[in-house]
Amino acid sequence: MNLDLSEQEVRARLNLALEQLATRDGYLVKYGLNERTVTHKLAEYLQAVFPKWDVDCEYNRDGPDTKDVLIPNVDGDLDDNPVYPDIIVHQRGDFRAHDHPPHLLVIEARKSGWGVGKISRDQWKVWAYLNELRYCYGALVEYAFVDGKVQFAMEFIPRT
Repeated sequence: MNLDLSEQEVRARLNLALEQLATRDGYLVKYGLNERTVTHKLAEYLQAVFPKWDVDCEYNRDGPDTKDVLIPNVDGDLDDNPVYPDIIVHQRGDFRAHDHPPHLLVIEARKSGWGVGKISRDQWKVWAYLNELRYCYGALVEYAFVDGKVQFAMEFIPRT
């Protein structure tokens, strides 16, 4: 599998999937359905635009091990935490020993209106996925129904 998708290509495919979600399943956002419902539908559209990749929701494995990253606790100390990314675009399997594991994109999504603490925790998790689990790209997606349409705010983060 070619792992050399450019940032522009990954970003364009993510935007296309978000447009499809807004067009075909805006009802879910308009009526405030659960985040898992919305991210599941987004994952379906991502699978269509990343056909050679696996797209999973709440996938909590890194090979056979539980997926863990360091996240600050309420005291600001770093704790090893099991994590369940909202959506990942990857290849399933045990790639822990590889220099370039096939971890393409990790997405954390939220309804707009969450407090700063919840959003900053998601930002920290995405940073940890990029640096500890070696995902190529991360995205924080916030969604809302405003002025009669679904709107998205996205922060797209490449691994540096």
